[in-house]
Amino acid sequence: MKQKVSKLQAAQRQLGEAIVLYFERRDAIAVHTLAAAAHQVFFDLCVKKGSAVSLLKDCRYIRPDKHAVWLRKVAEAGNFFKHADRDPEASFEFNPAVTIYFLVDAIQLHIQLTGDYPLEGRIFMSHFVRLNPDILEPRVAATLLPALAQTGIDPNDYKQHLETIQLIREHGSTEAALEYLKNGGDVPKAGG
Repeated sequence: MKQKVSKLQAAQRQLGEAIVLYFERRDAIAVHTLAAAAHQVFFDLCVKKGSAVSLLKDCRYIRPDKHAVWLRKVAEAGNFFKHADRDPEASFEFNPAVTIYFLVDAIQLHIQLTGDYPLEGRIFMSHFVRLNPDILEPRVAATLLPALAQTGIDPNDYKQHLETIQLIREHGSTEAALEYLKNGGDVPKAGG
């Protein structure tokens, strides 16, 4: 069956599935390919909107003569996984840890575009921030970490993350899903 989808909707779906696959601990290359594709679309849409600030692609801290090298490195894994026209016999040493940063940046680009987190994005950011509190500036950590802790989601419990994402998808928002969990299941589904 054909589906009519906008670029934003396609990237939102790619990002959502990348996050689910990440928490399911599925194939790291598949997760990265989806995350990188969503990231690129969000970045391109932000550029068109005139508001692209990307943790991965913003070259403010890279020497001007090294911008191209930096951007090639950022895109290296994603390009390797989706193209074989120039190097069909090549191999690549992939570090799956880079995917986390594509997911974080894609979520931030989505926020720039829409003013809000993607449905699955809050759960992923909660996981990321609680596992990496030393990355945050102290004032941000002081504000964000207590709020994230209130979700009651153990950052190491991937199954709980997946169940929460399922509730978010069923109820249409993170807030509704968390309210559902707090009230023992008494929140109606979005639109219902």
